[in-house]
Formats: sequence, structure tokens, C-alpha cells
Amino acid sequence: MVKLHPRLIRMKANVTEELGLRDIPCASFRRLMVAGFVRSEQVVPGQFAFDLQSLLDHLAAVKADPGFWTLANVRKYVEATL
Repeated sequence: MVKLHPRLIRMKANVTEELGLRDIPCASFRRLMVAGFVRSEQVVPGQFAFDLQSLLDHLAAVKADPGFWTLANVRKYVEATL
């Protein structure tokens, strides 16, 4: 049987733990979404859903490029409002 996964996953307090990403605090993950590093949609006020493939792409980009966190990228991340 084929198991399908939705493209968008609802953001919740323990989502990083459920995905095996315990090293990424929930607030940091939200900031990645708000800054545009991970695609997301605001479903209703205060509730986001994120694109799982976008998260995987971001993690691969950071791993592949030690210089990913340039001053511009750090600034974009820091300025993202939660």
C-alpha cells in the first residue's frame, strides 16, 4: 500500500520533535518560515502550515553550503517577526 503524505503540515508545538528535528526549537522553525527560508501558508490567524519538501530543501542547502548563513541570510532570519 502506498502511503501518501500531505504537502503541507500543520505547525504545532511538537512538530519538530515529531519530524526528528529536536535540535530546532519551534520558535526558530517559525522564524525560518516567516523569513521565507521554508515555504509556509498562514491558514488562519496564528496558525501556519509548512511545505515539507521546502523544509527538506532548506536543510539540504544548509548542509551542502557551509557559507549559507551569509550576513544577508542571518539578517533576514533575525528580522523575521514571529
